[in-house]
Amino acid sequence: MGQKFIYYVITSAGKFGIFARDDFDAIRLATWICWRDKIELIKVESPAKNPYSLCICKIDKSFKISSL
Repeated sequence: MGQKFIYYVITSAGKFGIFARDDFDAIRLATWICWRDKIELIKVESPAKNPYSLCICKIDKSFKISSL
């Protein structure tokens, strides 16, 4: 099994950490936890030296992007 990193999940109910192998795994797990607990997912913060945020966005037919 590969190395896991701690990602921070920011929700409408607060902030918590999860362990994930990569960005995709972090978003998948954060989405599932928020669905299970019925809380709103705002973003997931990476564990990188140069931190970045992951969020889920919707792109409509005219290619306008809005976050969910």
